Amino acid sequence: MQRSIQSLKSLDCLGLPAVTNHHKILPVVLLFLFFALSHKGSAQQTVSFNIDGYTYQADINWVVKHNGADYPGRTAHSVNRSLDGTIDLMVLFKFRYDSIPDDQSLVWGFQFNHEGGLLSPARNEKRSRSVKLFQRFQLSAAGNAGLLISPKVWRKTKSNQFEVVTLAQPFKLNFTISENGEPAANLNPGKDSTDNNPQQPTNAIAAESTAVTDEERAAFNQAAKEVESTQKIKAFMSFVDKYSPEKPSSPLVAEAIKNVPLAASLPDKKGGKTFSYTLNYAVNPVIDTSSVKGWRWTLSESDFGRYQLILNDLGDTVHSFRIADLGKNAPFNRPREISPFDTIQVTLEGEDSDAFYLRFLGGNPPFIVFLSQDQVPKARYFVEQTDTLMAIPKSTCKLCKNGAHTLEVYDSDFNTLLLHADKAIHIRRLNYFHAGLIAVGIILVVYFLFNPVRRFWKRYLYEKQLREIEEWEKKDAM
Repeated sequence: MQRSIQSLKSLDCLGLPAVTNHHKILPVVLLFLFFALSHKGSAQQTVSFNIDGYTYQADINWVVKHNGADYPGRTAHSVNRSLDGTIDLMVLFKFRYDSIPDDQSLVWGFQFNHEGGLLSPARNEKRSRSVKLFQRFQLSAAGNAGLLISPKVWRKTKSNQFEVVTLAQPFKLNFTISENGEPAANLNPGKDSTDNNPQQPTNAIAAESTAVTDEERAAFNQAAKEVESTQKIKAFMSFVDKYSPEKPSSPLVAEAIKNVPLAASLPDKKGGKTFSYTLNYAVNPVIDTSSVKGWRWTLSESDFGRYQLILNDLGDTVHSFRIADLGKNAPFNRPREISPFDTIQVTLEGEDSDAFYLRFLGGNPPFIVFLSQDQVPKARYFVEQTDTLMAIPKSTCKLCKNGAHTLEVYDSDFNTLLLHADKAIHIRRLNYFHAGLIAVGIILVVYFLFNPVRRFWKRYLYEKQLREIEEWEKKDAM
């Protein structure tokens, strides 16, 4: 008991009130121990949200478990796939004062996105009303991988959709995966001494990977070597369009999609005051809830790199709707604004053998026009005005080949796809090689046909003369 009293006296230096009654010693000690244990491995961050005038706060911690060992709060891990082919992630939501929200429509959890192509599943969301949320990942090969974790709180709507109420600062977990004692290959691109070498661009991933073909790597490197910014963005977009349908887990696709802006379609009016958007090249889109004024919204992933955004009850025609993609590299992770009440229209009015015709109404120029063939950009045009009908000559596309080309029109920041017309522009050009072959063929045909025709004509004239002579001889005999 003397030792307990001495321990409590030492608490006086911490500003705690002195305790003289030994009957009060035990509750204070228990309280102190509970406080110390509950804050062991202090929270990495806190999420706060206000519901019906009451503010809830939850401290967020995480633990990674591999091969029977726990690693709380760490962001860098070295794991051996030979010992254990899985890793487990536990994210803890410790609500302060145990004030778990009574609203049963509220759930919390996290969204994760995988980088590196070595973990599965690659992306998903975990939602629950539990303080502990688990996710197991399979290790597919040795290398470097990353997980971007975004803690969130959702509310379930009447349409059984989940809308984000608030979110915490995302954190990234990095994994160096070895196998059979072999070191991991470097699959994550980064700046090094090769930055100024055009044969090894900064964003190129040089390490071999079984998930990457030589053709895919060459296409990625070609896009990364583009110097002009708009050309590079479009080249990366085309790379994602070409390879993501069949290889969404490719590390090159994951790197390319982080280096293009988040693109939104024009609003599709669903009736009344409901609008639908398609978000393209999306990794981890997040709504700025402070800018949501006058409407409700739902955001859901529909496919790799594609989300559907639904806006309802548009009662605000002043404020824009801010959205950012936290999974992209700078500067493409900056927030952008969507204004459902802004009107812009771009239409393809037709084409002829010399040009194709685009009509622009509204919006803020310049607009960027691309012609592509086989998902490879062939030509780029800048339109510096709106409210006009623009004729774009086909002859200016020096790289265009004969055949159909896909037309795409973007705003100046690639944030909005204003028009997509698949194989709508047709280019027919004289191929000098083929023209030469045709000319040679014609000459040969004429040459080989000329002699028989000439001989036939001489024969005809000769026989005609014979007939005339016979007629004269008959007349003379009479």
